[in-house]
Amino acid sequence: GDYLVESVLRQADRSERHLHITHHTLQSIGTVAYTVLAVDDAGVAVAMEHHYPLRPAGVNALVERLRQRCEELDLTREVVHPGGLVHAPALRQLRPAGLDASAATQQH
Repeated sequence: GDYLVESVLRQADRSERHLHITHHTLQSIGTVAYTVLAVDDAGVAVAMEHHYPLRPAGVNALVERLRQRCEELDLTREVVHPGGLVHAPALRQLRPAGLDASAATQQH
């Protein structure tokens, strides 16, 4: 396929109402991943997923998949573009770099 979705958390008994989406990029290669936190009306986490493009076409496929999900389920969404990643190899983590009040946040 063009992408891989890793589901970290899923509460099947709760309904998604809003998606918080973080677009992770590296300047040298572009999009690395989208992290999606779905919350219910009370702001309680319902799902957390990491969406990884496996080839260039995967980026557009992921964007379209998330857009369709919002449209079909009548969800609102917020997309944050923090501008880079910090890699912590000892912890095996990628974190958004520069995610603060100045990070670009968009309603898509």
